[in-house]
Amino acid sequence: MQRVLRPLVLSAHVDEYSNRGEAMEKFNACVEANVERFIKELKEFCRQPSIAAQGIGLEEMGELVQVRLEKLGAEVRLMPVDAGPPII
Repeated sequence: MQRVLRPLVLSAHVDEYSNRGEAMEKFNACVEANVERFIKELKEFCRQPSIAAQGIGLEEMGELVQVRLEKLGAEVRLMPVDAGPPII
C-alpha cells in the first residue's frame, strides 16, 4: 500500500503567518534596541552556579528566574521539589 502525503493546511492560522517578515523585523529591532540589557541579564544568569546533577544552586537559580519573570509582569509561583529543581 502506497501512502499519499498531503500538505497540512490550517486556514485559521494563515493570517498569523502571512506577516512573518514584518514580525521578524520587529523582533530584530527589539533585540538591537535592548542588546545591552539582554547581555547583562544573560551574564547574571551565567554567574549563578546551578548544577542539577549535584543539587547545587537550584533554589537560587529558581529565585532569579522568578524575579525576572515577575519584572516582565508574570504571576509566578516557586514550588520546591524534593531532590530536584524547583518548578516555576
